[in-house]
Amino acid sequence: MQKFSLLSSLFPIMWHMSSVFMLWKAQCVITGSPDPLMVVTSQSMEPAFQPGDLIFLWNRNRHIQAGEIPVVWFSDRPLPMMHRAIKVSSLPGSDGQSKQLILTKGENNVIDDVALYPGGRPFVYREEIVGVVRGYLPGVGWVALALKAIQQCYIHVVRWQWLFSEYFDHSLVNKIYINNGSSLFSAAYSHYA
Repeated sequence: MQKFSLLSSLFPIMWHMSSVFMLWKAQCVITGSPDPLMVVTSQSMEPAFQPGDLIFLWNRNRHIQAGEIPVVWFSDRPLPMMHRAIKVSSLPGSDGQSKQLILTKGENNVIDDVALYPGGRPFVYREEIVGVVRGYLPGVGWVALALKAIQQCYIHVVRWQWLFSEYFDHSLVNKIYINNGSSLFSAAYSHYA
């Protein structure tokens, strides 16, 4: 009976969590983007977008037009890049389909983004674009940026704690594993001989 009571009290929580996940996945399907909402983190698109703005993406159009603002996410980079498309060209593909080549530039940058592209190439492929900005809410993303900053501070505090425990407390050795901004802690107690 107690198990049933516990399950019945957890059900509303699980229902709400699954509803949020389903809404997110529905947004992904409707917009055609794996990340339909993003937060601006840099000043490269000022004055159009400020850090902390929440942007809405749409990825249903087959071709990008010059003047649109695509969000490019290279597979080897941890964060995407949102800059305006300043030049768009096509290259005939081997399968009869044309490949779209896009040159981008931040509004607040002096030069184009060629130096930011992987492999020293002078353009971005259409396939690397996760969406085009279709709208935004100013300042709404500051909550996400604040949480990320708190996480980074926490990681630095743990690193300093590890450093001081290594040099000042010889009875406890802390082993810290940090992977891509997230941290997993395990403490191994040992005595120095």
